Amino acid sequence: MLFFRAHRAVVGRLVMLLLACLSFAGYAHASQPLSQVRALIYSQTAAELQWSRAPDERVQVSYNAQVLGVLDANSYYIDDLDPQVEHRFALQSLNSQNELSEPTFITFSTGDFQPPVRQVYADSSDTVNTPLIPTSAPVTSTLADVNARVYSTSAVELFWRRAGAVLVEVNYNGQVLGRFDADSFYKDGLNPSSTHTFEVNALNGNGEISESHSLSFSTAGFAGSVQTVPATLIEQAAAPVVPVADQAPVQTPPADPQPEPEPEPAPVTVPVNDAPAPDPAIQPVRNGDCVVRSLAELSDCVNAAQGFQRINIRSNLSCTSNNCCPTGGALLRLDGVQSLTVEGNGYRLRREGAQRQCSLLDVTNAKSLTFRNWQLDDDSRVAPCLVTDRCPRMLHVRNSSNVVFDQITVSNSKSYAIYIQQVDGFGFVNSRLENSGVLGLYVGHSGKTSTNVRIQNSVFLDNQTNGLALLGVRGSSVDTNIISNNIFKRNHWRGQWPVAPRYGTGFTGGGQMYIAEASGVTIRGNTLSDGFCENCFIQQTLGTGVSGIEIAVPGQNSVRNVLITDNTVENHDAWGIFVNQGSSLDSSVSITNNRVLNNTVGLKVGGASVSGNTVQNR
Repeated sequence: MLFFRAHRAVVGRLVMLLLACLSFAGYAHASQPLSQVRALIYSQTAAELQWSRAPDERVQVSYNAQVLGVLDANSYYIDDLDPQVEHRFALQSLNSQNELSEPTFITFSTGDFQPPVRQVYADSSDTVNTPLIPTSAPVTSTLADVNARVYSTSAVELFWRRAGAVLVEVNYNGQVLGRFDADSFYKDGLNPSSTHTFEVNALNGNGEISESHSLSFSTAGFAGSVQTVPATLIEQAAAPVVPVADQAPVQTPPADPQPEPEPEPAPVTVPVNDAPAPDPAIQPVRNGDCVVRSLAELSDCVNAAQGFQRINIRSNLSCTSNNCCPTGGALLRLDGVQSLTVEGNGYRLRREGAQRQCSLLDVTNAKSLTFRNWQLDDDSRVAPCLVTDRCPRMLHVRNSSNVVFDQITVSNSKSYAIYIQQVDGFGFVNSRLENSGVLGLYVGHSGKTSTNVRIQNSVFLDNQTNGLALLGVRGSSVDTNIISNNIFKRNHWRGQWPVAPRYGTGFTGGGQMYIAEASGVTIRGNTLSDGFCENCFIQQTLGTGVSGIEIAVPGQNSVRNVLITDNTVENHDAWGIFVNQGSSLDSSVSITNNRVLNNTVGLKVGGASVSGNTVQNR
């Protein structure tokens, strides 16, 4: 996984310890300082810290004297740096006795960044303009096994193996996306109506392109299973590079004429998918739009929403504790509103305070609302809530109909990220939900059920407990509610509910997807992987008890008329698919043609109709 993507997820695993309130001077430095501390500068706003540590150590990261958290990891990524200021980080190792080492400081600026990636070492900020690739690196470099994996109609990941390449350059439709010291690159937000052309270039130690690999394909026909698209090698000579002192290498045209390019490989079309195509990224302003360029304008537009058909966001926005709960309630409240679209145009709304006091969005008694292409962020620098804190839901929709989140990113909620209650017609499509404090997407609520639910082509990543929980979803047939073509990865990494005292200490595990109270649901073509919990009760051979799909409320027969088919469930330390203790299923629950791989136990679904599954346990 690409560093700047993979370690963004690690940030979601920050353990905000009470140690954070202790100063460097007031703590006994008993652990050994970190070694090989460096920063990789990716842009004017993004950098990644890396270090070496002992296997049993954690690392406390501080920025400008403020503790950001404690990580069980070897790097830390941050993407909202201010290019106008100097950045000073302090890194301390933390041993098993919770003793901190002396801090290692690293200081750098990003305002003068120019590609390619730069590095700076601890206590040596004058090396910030040194290229990441050493001059002694080999002149030639190659890549192997270059391919793309299509996860949905809007998300793909490129993979390669570096066989001598120092860095890898990725181009998309003729635009350079960056140079990476990694073995993969993830991209979402793709338009399925377009053909996507990637070029993956191997760079040697002099910054030269030694070889290129091309991929051209469409995602419009995605059908649920992850598809692999092989790359085509493009033979070419490397262009010479003329280094300029204190600057990034600059490429100059070769003296000899270039051979005519080989024809592009034919597009590879993945099988058909019935998901709707997302709209173009930027929506022009139309007559009658309520246009938003400031937080005050957003508040005015929301307050007068019944008089508009569309709110058009034209800027990144943020609020602090003083203006995040303007009336003591939610930041944005839509009550009784009908036939409204909020176009985010890819911009971000970030709350930098009061996340524990009010919701970001509260929708009540509404009809036909669409929120599209908007980033809703509750700020990773603020610690998440515990379930016992009873913090408000980040997005709360209730007693409404036809409410759709399309191409929405919801990140860093402090409690339940999205809470859907008594809604007829809810959609979460082509979207992303990550790093939720208590739970990701919760649909239903017993006694106030929801129906006509569509959760499709979306990514659920690093949410503390369930990425998705259906606890009150009903339908007359399995086609009424559809959960399809989604990716669930590393959810339920941290437990919130304690186990019964008779079992000892620790927290309960569970499923990345929890089908608790449901009827009339199809779960098709999803990928669920990498289930493990850092603080959950150890269930002997079942590890921490994190599974792919968890079914039924314990002790209740609460799930019926459900189809679970064509999913890939892999690498969980408990079950792939299981029904909870004391519960049972009947033949109206059909579990067919799933790939259940590398889990401790593949299936535990007594009473269900089971056929055609591929099961390979650890």
